[in-house]
Order: sequence, then structure tokens, then C-alpha cells
Amino acid sequence: MDYGTVGGLGNQRMMGERGGPPPSAAQLFLAYNKRRVEAAVQISPQKSAVAFYLVPLMLNYNHPSIPGYIEGGGDSAGVEFFEISQETRQIANSMLRDFSVFEKDLPQNGLQRRQSPVESLMLMGSVGSCAQNADSDFDYWVVVDETKLSPAILASLKRRLTAVEKWGEKQNIELHFFITDVTKVRANDFGKADKESAGSSQAKLLKEEFYRTCVHVAGKYPIWWLTPVAATDADYAVVVAKLVATPNFEKARYVDLGNIHQIENSEAFGSALWQINKAMESPYKSVLKIAFLETLISKDGSMTLPCDDLKKFVLAQIEGPDATDPYLILITRLLDFYAARKRDDVVNLIRKCFYNKASVKVIPGIRKKQSRTFKEDVMIRCVDRWGWSEYDANRLNNFKEWDFESMLKLGNELHSFLLETYKSVTDTLKTAEGAKSAISDTDLTVLGRKLFSFYKRIPGKIDPIRRPTDDSVRQESVTFYPLVQRGKKTVWMAYRGNVATEIAKNSGVEYAFLRKAMSLPEVIFWLAVNNVVDGGTFLHLIPNQLPTSLKTIQGLMKMVNDFMPTESISSIPNDVLLKQPAITRLVVVVNFTSQPWKKEVDEVTLLWQNSHGEKFCESPEPKNLVTRLAELNANAATTSFATPYDFFKVFVAPVEDAAKLEKAVRGLVISSIKRQD
Repeated sequence: MDYGTVGGLGNQRMMGERGGPPPSAAQLFLAYNKRRVEAAVQISPQKSAVAFYLVPLMLNYNHPSIPGYIEGGGDSAGVEFFEISQETRQIANSMLRDFSVFEKDLPQNGLQRRQSPVESLMLMGSVGSCAQNADSDFDYWVVVDETKLSPAILASLKRRLTAVEKWGEKQNIELHFFITDVTKVRANDFGKADKESAGSSQAKLLKEEFYRTCVHVAGKYPIWWLTPVAATDADYAVVVAKLVATPNFEKARYVDLGNIHQIENSEAFGSALWQINKAMESPYKSVLKIAFLETLISKDGSMTLPCDDLKKFVLAQIEGPDATDPYLILITRLLDFYAARKRDDVVNLIRKCFYNKASVKVIPGIRKKQSRTFKEDVMIRCVDRWGWSEYDANRLNNFKEWDFESMLKLGNELHSFLLETYKSVTDTLKTAEGAKSAISDTDLTVLGRKLFSFYKRIPGKIDPIRRPTDDSVRQESVTFYPLVQRGKKTVWMAYRGNVATEIAKNSGVEYAFLRKAMSLPEVIFWLAVNNVVDGGTFLHLIPNQLPTSLKTIQGLMKMVNDFMPTESISSIPNDVLLKQPAITRLVVVVNFTSQPWKKEVDEVTLLWQNSHGEKFCESPEPKNLVTRLAELNANAATTSFATPYDFFKVFVAPVEDAAKLEKAVRGLVISSIKRQD
């Protein structure tokens, strides 16, 4: 199947060809939108075929042969003005096994409906821009008018969207749907902050990003594109009213999502907080967004918004990615801003973020290609404009081969900039007139506690790694080495790779260093909860005189991975964060490196996590174990489990009488829990 056509959107009539009248704003928008779709198809053909053709089909019909089917949910199917194009039929036949069954039923009245609940379907984000890559997700605004929908229809629509998202997961396509009510969006009401929604923290910033990056997929067009560039809210309202009252204007084809003119300082604090929250998973994107926030604050909202720059360039028929690529417009603004302030460090950081986000490797051979993609052309121009050497580009091209220390250095650089800029923004707002924060108290509490959990250093806490990307610190193999120091104290070292030969030869292995601690379980815990190791990582142990075996290490590693799976702090539910943290998982590790003849508790390490996503490690004296267990379990969420045994695990090295010792320790934990009950 050739996914290179855009016929599904191609029946939008284009006027203003050479020799004809000048194109209207609507026609210029449609031409621009078509180019964005074509760019997305070029970057990711099959996924874009799903995003632009199959998704609107799935939302438009309720049929057992089409993903998203909801039994009895016909009233929740329908997208305004949707028609099945020939390209849609071809793609559906190639990707949907039972589409032919649907086609046979298509003429039947059972597939018709009285009203389309979805008024418009639009994508926002990197799709169709130089920031899109093969792994980019697809974020949809599913625009509805909630006053026209019953609670039952709205609930059915939500189930349909969830079903389509799950179908996308099976196809390795990340689809996200956000039901967007026209009235609420006009009022800049985006609900409460959670993992995907910024809530009250950055309403207008979200709308600016939407207008700058949106790509129309199906349904009504945003009427914003027909209004003047940088129109005030009052002027926008006047223009829209005149358009709607104009004879022959097809007002039914447009949706009014409201204007965006200025972003007040009152929104800056919550937005900065939100971006640092998002940086826990995607620091590259958050660096760019919080840098943009600083440009707005410094100008006190007086500069033209990037979405207006884009509209101006499109309506003036200025071509080229510098004028029409939503991400490049933003990057250019940021680089110019920090260059003017002599912040070369930030300029270089933003360049690296953008280069890595674009995922295009500018290598010498790329310039000789006869046919380059638009992204390759964009990045070649950027690298040349920045004055990068071949070494500069190759350094980032080989990002996944960086040593662990370099990876952490970049991660710390990203997060340091985020925290520094956050402080700069908040300090500016303290002295700015009328800069009361627009963020709600609830959202402020939720986001603040996420930041505390991620950044705050507390004794015994296993600090999350400030990684550049999700998979950037995961290791293929790890070596454990007990380094015996003076006084016969052993420090447990962890290195990336198999460094047994280098250690045996007394060669330097500092380049491979990962972590060290007096307690081996602490090293294991740090590696596991930070996803440095997983079930596929090969583990090695340098031969030594201690009783610990590789099998024992693998056993504890598996228990930690299974019993305490890594949970992103940014995804913790709001209702949990609004409560005080409670311990939700506990692992008691006994005699892990003790001699096998020890039949009593000789050494102990406690590993636990709380409901706010924090992980802790502690090695109390064995004589204090009972007291410490009682202290911890006084703040444990044991009542949320069916039995206390679901709350904790005990790990004892596989030695003589291990089962007896494990039973005794389990009894101690149970007793400490019952005393608290």
C-alpha cells in the first residue's frame, strides 16, 4: 500500500491558482494543512495513514468490523462532514481485516445517524513538523458541544476513544484523545491537572500551542484562521460575528474555539511548575517550553505569539520551514532571545534539545543524497547556521553510545536549566504588578508534591536519575565488585558492562562506574528502581571471598523488579497526591552478605516506597529491627491490601536454615503491623 497520497483531505477544493483570484484565508489554511499532512506521511507513512484516515473512520461509524465498536453505542459515533475517500477505503482494506464486511453493511440505515457528536477532529503537537519522528505519538482534540450531548452519549464516546487507543497500542501506535468542549475551550477551561492535562496551570499556553501546531483531520475547521493576525479578544469577537452574519458564509463548516491574544504573567508560575513536572519523562520538550515561557515573562506579554507569527507567514504566502514549521518558528525565537542575552550555554542546550528531538543524523553522506526528506534539509540548514563542526553533530549522533557519566551530565544540565528558569520566573513574578498566579490551589498542591518527590533530597531516599530520555541509562550488562578497603570494610561497586578482565589486570574502570554503597542491596535497589537494569540485563559478579553469589543477586533483583515496579511520579493520580504519603511496599532483606552459618539476623536492609513515588533504603542495626519496623508500619497503607503479606516481602540469602529465618522475620513484620491496627 502506498501511503504517500492525501486524498482523504484532497477533496477540499483549492482556489486561487495562477490566473485566478487571490486565495482566501480559508484556502491558504487548507493548503498549509495539506502540506503538514504530507510531511507527516513522509516521516511516518503507516502510522500517519492510521492517524489521518482510519481514526476518523473509527470515530464515524459504530460497526463490529471496525475498531472502537461499542455495543449499543451508535449515538456516540459520527464526525461532522466526514466522507469515506477512496484512499480511506484502500488503507482500511489493507489494515482492517474485516473491513469488507463493513462495506457490505454501509448502505444500510443502521449505520446512519441523526447527529454527529464530534464536531471537529484535530491533531496537535509535533505531527507534520520537523520535530516529529517515527516514535511520536498522536494527540487529538475531539471537539464536542457538551450542551448537545447526553451524559450517556458522552460516556459512550469516552469508551469508544479508549477502545481505539487500546487498538492503537496493539499496532504500536500511540493515540491519545482529549474530549474538548467548545464552550470551555473558548473560556480557556482545560479542567484539572493530571498526567496529560495541564489543567489550570497553563490554559492559554496550551491554546497557543494548539493553534500553532494543530493539523485538521476531519470535521469543522477552526475559525481562528479567518481572523486577523494578533487580534485582540474584542476585535476577534467582532470579526467572528461579522463572518457568521455574512451571506453565503458556510458557518456550519467552522468551529469557534476562542481567541488567543496575550498570555498574562499570572499563568507563568503554574506553567513553569507543570513543565518541570513533564520533564520527569520528557526533559527535551520541557526545556523548550519553559524557555519559551521565560521569553514571554521578559517581554511582559507584549511580543507577538508564535501562533500569530505562523498565521502571518501562512496568510502572506511566505514559504519554507522557517516560516511555516511550528517547531522551527519556536526554536528560532528561543535562540535569538538567549543569544541577545549572551547566554551561550542556554543557546547550546536548546540546540542539542532540538537536534535530539528531531532525530535526524546530519552525517557527511547526507549532503550527497539525491533525494532528501524535508527534515534532513531543515537540520542541514540548522547545523550550518549554528556553525557546528562534523564532530559536534557526530557527538549527538552517537548519543546512545555515550558513557553513563556523560549521559548523567546531560540529564543534570537539562534539569538544572529547568530549575534555574523556574526560579527566575517565580522571582520575576514576585515583583511583577498584577502577577497573581492563575493556577488553582489543588493543581498547585498536586504539581508541587510531584516536584518534591522527584527533586527533594532526603536521607535514605533513592534519588531518581535525571535522565535525558526514558531509555538513555538502561544497561545491557552490569558488573558487581566488592572493593575491600582499609579496615576490611567492603564497598560494593557497580559498573556498566563486563569489566572483570580490566579489574583483574588492575586497569582503570572509572569510565564504567555506575554506583557504590556499603550495602549491596542498596546498590541493587538503586539500579532496579532507576531502570538501569531490567530483566534483560546480564549481571556479572567479580569472584571474591564473600558468600554472596550471582544467583542471590539475581534473585533480589527479580523480587524488586516484580514487587516494586517502577512508577513514574508524573503519572500518580491526583487524589493520592492530595493525601499525605503512606508506605505502600516494603522489602526486608536479611543476611544478604553474611556468612552462611549465621542463623540469627546478622544484617538487615529495608527497602520501601511510598504512595508519592519515593523510594528509600536503610540498613538499621539488627537489634533495632523490631522498633524500626513498628515506626515504618505506623505510616503504612496496609489496609489497602487483601492481606498483610501483599504489602511486604522478605528476602533471605539461600543458606542453611534460610526458610526458618525468613519465617521468623515475616512474623516480626506481621506483629508490627498488627500492633498498629
